[in-house]
Amino acid sequence: MNEVRSALVIGGTGFVGQALTRRLAEDKVATHSLMFRDRPRRTTPGGELIECETNSADAIARALDGHRFDAVFHLAAAGVMPDRRDPQTLLAGNVALVSNVLEGMKNAQPGMFIYAGSCAEYSSAIAPKRITEDHPTRPPDLYGAAKASATIWASALAHALQIPFATLRLFHIFGPGEAPSRLIPYLAACLRNKTVARLTGGEQIRDFLYIEDVVNALLAAARNPLEPYSAYNVCSADPVSVRCAAETLARIMGASLENLNFGAIPYRPNEEMWIVGDNQRFREATGWSRTFTLEHGLKRYLQSMDKLSN
Repeated sequence: MNEVRSALVIGGTGFVGQALTRRLAEDKVATHSLMFRDRPRRTTPGGELIECETNSADAIARALDGHRFDAVFHLAAAGVMPDRRDPQTLLAGNVALVSNVLEGMKNAQPGMFIYAGSCAEYSSAIAPKRITEDHPTRPPDLYGAAKASATIWASALAHALQIPFATLRLFHIFGPGEAPSRLIPYLAACLRNKTVARLTGGEQIRDFLYIEDVVNALLAAARNPLEPYSAYNVCSADPVSVRCAAETLARIMGASLENLNFGAIPYRPNEEMWIVGDNQRFREATGWSRTFTLEHGLKRYLQSMDKLSN
């Protein structure tokens, strides 16, 4: 097992990044967050800041001069929100960014470089087959294509630079810090305020994973020898419909199901109705396993929200 005493996080202000930097601090890992002065900053990330003038490879190399990290976690991505997916932004914030980071690290090679991929990289799947890492990666939308392209490019570039590299394809993460417009925060707010949640028919089958399990997976990837330049699914492997998730949250909150208006809005064009992963490869490589069921994770999420509001 590899010891992680120092870590660099790219994307430390994001949902997963904030949770990871908190956990690294708890584990007494010397943590740095890479920030770019020419990019808007929503919050201050955890750990010590390393600031770059821009996100060019040369600027990153200058900022990282003299540093070496046992693990690098690249969590930054463009287009997570559907309204921010113009082609140039997707290319710059996914393919170009990870390329520049890797180029900037070629003289200060990390012990392990963990790239956060996405289940959106996969082609459409048909129930009840769970998606394995061998499933085709020809996604039908631009965001998935940008993420898949970034994985392919970064894996090849890391190999050329002799930087140990692995991709973790993350599935449907939820938990504290998630954007308010996402499904679980939106539902919780509606149910708490006794307003009607406008939903699709809720027949989509998804693979929900609580944020703490994702953080554990990232650390497991850094601490265990993975097959070089390969991809691994990080998911629950548990198929749950959107309707079931919504009704489970309402039951936990003691809210009326009448506040869930299924069918009020149409499905998105080309909506994927089945996205459920197979996590066997990652479990066998690292010993990681899911700790939180959907219900357990939802309860933990609500407890965290209650603490923030008090």
